[in-house]
Amino acid sequence: MDKLEKHLTGKLKLLKFTFEKTSEIVSKANIVAIERQRVALLKITANIEEVKLRILEGKFERGDNDETITNWSKNVEEQVENVDAEVEKLQKYLDEMKANQASKAKEAERAQQLQFEKEQYEQKLHFEHKKRLKHKRNFGEEKAQRQGKASEKYDADRMQLNLQRNQSGLLECRGRFQGHYPIYLPDTEIYTEKFVQQAHEDTLHGEVGLTMAKVRENHWVPRLRQLAKRLIKKCPSCKRFQITALASPPSGFLPKDRTEGNTAFFPTWQRINTRK
Repeated sequence: MDKLEKHLTGKLKLLKFTFEKTSEIVSKANIVAIERQRVALLKITANIEEVKLRILEGKFERGDNDETITNWSKNVEEQVENVDAEVEKLQKYLDEMKANQASKAKEAERAQQLQFEKEQYEQKLHFEHKKRLKHKRNFGEEKAQRQGKASEKYDADRMQLNLQRNQSGLLECRGRFQGHYPIYLPDTEIYTEKFVQQAHEDTLHGEVGLTMAKVRENHWVPRLRQLAKRLIKKCPSCKRFQITALASPPSGFLPKDRTEGNTAFFPTWQRINTRK
């Protein structure tokens, strides 16, 4: 019996020591540590309850007074009641923390979903914008080709470039390179001039060769070099860097008194008369 009571006293001290660390562990707001503390308190309390029952059984067998047994049991239960209340608080605190984490995870998932939907919407807008630009460009190319048929050079270009219509109804140059057929743009139309001017600006006002390379990525313009030179020569931005400084004016004649020789002691009054 004495051994069990000594064992119970050690368990109660361990319970008190563990209970005093609860506030420090809760302040760190670590779910794993708090859960471990709660389980430890429950385990120690269960061991105390088991030892207490064995001691009560021994006391009853020994024939101790009921009042004495009740007071002893009440004293042990008072030491455990605070722990039971703290365990209940820990459980509520854990439930709140888990609920907050679940709410944050849900908010993060919602934010990720909104970001994904935003990207999808932006891609859709970008695709529709490109589609509108392509439709607008196709309309401009078709109009330029239709008006370019009135040019005197159209028949020669059609024979030389082997112009044929594609699936969109646009004329393209069917050359020897399979799979790459540039769109035909007549050099006499305003749309072609605007297209070349845009290519010149896209290349950061590049020179003739760079502008031609940009245009010929997907299009073919007959006599493109002449057209590019003419447009670049008219470009206002390029003129500012190609302008030359004004030449210095010609120097005037030197005065006669600096070009005619005089003696060392030439009289001043004669020098003045000479100047007159």
